[in-house]
Amino acid sequence: MPTWLCTFTFNKLKKYYDEQAEATKKASKGNSTQIDLNQPTKNAPPQTIQPPSYVTKRAKK
Repeated sequence: MPTWLCTFTFNKLKKYYDEQAEATKKASKGNSTQIDLNQPTKNAPPQTIQPPSYVTKRAKK
């Protein structure tokens, strides 16, 4: 590949990805949510399922 073509292709790709990064940054600028991973929201743990106190199978005779 000639040097000029390699440079041209590189610059076109760089420009494209820079524009994509800027568009993504603008889109997510106002809608950012910060989550503290050390202390996530304190939700109560789900209640454990207790086994039933009755038997559903018929007794063998």
